[in-house]
Amino acid sequence: MQRLRVEPRLDGVAVTSRLTAAARALETERDGGLISDPLARALAGPEGFELLRRGAMGAVAANGSPSYVLRHRFFDDLLMDLTASSHIRQVVLLAAALDTRAFRLNWADGTRLFEIDQPAVFAHKEAVLEAHGSMARCERVVVRADLREDWPRALLAGGLDPGRPSVWVAEGLLFYLPQGAVDRLLGGTYRLSAPGSCLAADMMSATPGPPQRFNDFFASLGAPFLFVTDDPAGLMRKHGWDATETSYEDAARLVGTEIAAKGVIAIGRRR
Repeated sequence: MQRLRVEPRLDGVAVTSRLTAAARALETERDGGLISDPLARALAGPEGFELLRRGAMGAVAANGSPSYVLRHRFFDDLLMDLTASSHIRQVVLLAAALDTRAFRLNWADGTRLFEIDQPAVFAHKEAVLEAHGSMARCERVVVRADLREDWPRALLAGGLDPGRPSVWVAEGLLFYLPQGAVDRLLGGTYRLSAPGSCLAADMMSATPGPPQRFNDFFASLGAPFLFVTDDPAGLMRKHGWDATETSYEDAARLVGTEIAAKGVIAIGRRR
């Protein structure tokens, strides 16, 4: 008798990874899309597309790309530029969720990519990857850890070398954390970073703040927005990073489009 695979349930913040995967799938299938992610539809599952249908698509750029995809493309380009122009070969995706960069980007030889997230997320993700026979294009290390707990110890146990420079990505993460957890994350990444390292994170502006309908929708999923700031670069500098900012509007112009979303991407470097 054939056994049915029980789909792991993703709750709270983890469930939002399904809707961002659904957005990547639609972008992949759209003419002229900003990214190509053949695994996104399977990772999103019906639940991810239902979340988009219920109104979680967010701001859409003039070329038809939602803001989720725009920031994803920005981080794609940043990672490729950094690893191509430097000796950085350690990449850490904080709250990696259903990210597939290990499988779809052209990594430099010797790249080691660490994905950190909760065990329930990887239970779903690894099953989909195995079913599709997916092969990573770099050395991929899965680190099952909660970012509210002692994730640095888990990351070091997974093989991160703090004596070598790293690039860290916190995509779609910080606004779900309380202020104290944000501070611990920014400080923890700095302490684990050698000179030449980089940290990139997107943040929500406090003024005017996210629309109330988004606040209500994500809160209903168990993923309320807990952190906003009007000074992302200043926040990073407080924890040692030499930081600059790029608005969503500027990120859109870099790929030849326009968007009215008010998010900010902060990029910190350790000199």
